[in-house]
Amino acid sequence: MKPGDRVVKGWELTAAGYTAVWATENTREAIWDAMKRKETYATTGSRMWLRFFGGYDFVAADTTTRAPAIAGYRKGVPMGGDLQKAAAGKAPTFLVAAARDPYGGNLDRVQVIKGWVDKAGKTHEKIFDVAWSNPSSAKVDAQGRLTPVGSTVDVATASWTNTIGTPELIAVWKDPEFDPAARAFYYARVLEIPTPRWTAYDAAYFKVKMDPKVPTTTRTRPGVHPSGIRPSRGPPCPSVATSRAAPAPRPASPRRGRRFALRPFRRDFQRQEHRQHQHDDGELSDQTPGSCRCPAAASSCR
Repeated sequence: MKPGDRVVKGWELTAAGYTAVWATENTREAIWDAMKRKETYATTGSRMWLRFFGGYDFVAADTTTRAPAIAGYRKGVPMGGDLQKAAAGKAPTFLVAAARDPYGGNLDRVQVIKGWVDKAGKTHEKIFDVAWSNPSSAKVDAQGRLTPVGSTVDVATASWTNTIGTPELIAVWKDPEFDPAARAFYYARVLEIPTPRWTAYDAAYFKVKMDPKVPTTTRTRPGVHPSGIRPSRGPPCPSVATSRAAPAPRPASPRRGRRFALRPFRRDFQRQEHRQHQHDDGELSDQTPGSCRCPAAASSCR
């Protein structure tokens, strides 16, 4: 470390998360194919289920199905894919669906983060709340931010209840500020209700009192690999952008099984609670301005 570099203490780190891959079968080949398609997402700990599709023809009726991937592949491209240039008068629409970890906290909200490059070459980002657990009582403040869902965490016993939030969220969202001349990327993020952090569990187990500056609650989240629109580059790769059906499965394999694989990863992209890629309230984090804050590989956002 160089003089002046910040020292990160152990209590500032959170537990490792998971990467998730939408593969056609549970084989090494199919998982690698899905990674190449960038049909992946990551979570900060929970085993949440998340789907994200982009296109130009998604409608509210697509949210009434128990299998959103059917409409997703038929009408658009999955997470990590590139959308073709929009037709005149069209704006991109996104189908996003999420379900909580069976042993985790309920879901609070689904957000879509949009990034774009203006004519001067400057990068911008904006957070949109697209679905939330208490639509009848939630309010939006003057800055366009959704009111907090609340908390049921009992720090003293390191416990919580799922009496707030919801087990599932699904929505279709249309970009209200779409500029067909601008390069843009979109990715989805889901926020759980607050749950006890590992520091709360340790305090309860060892019967110690944590320093007030040590956070004792957290909000687990997944984020998908972004989908991009590159109008200045012409049609994207047909194998990614023009796909309208689910990838063809490989020949039958004796190992064929679940379509969804979770793999632990070592990189702690949630190094500090206050430096997560975006703050819960819609404020940008203190990362380098203009840098990619995507939870997955950022190369496609450039």
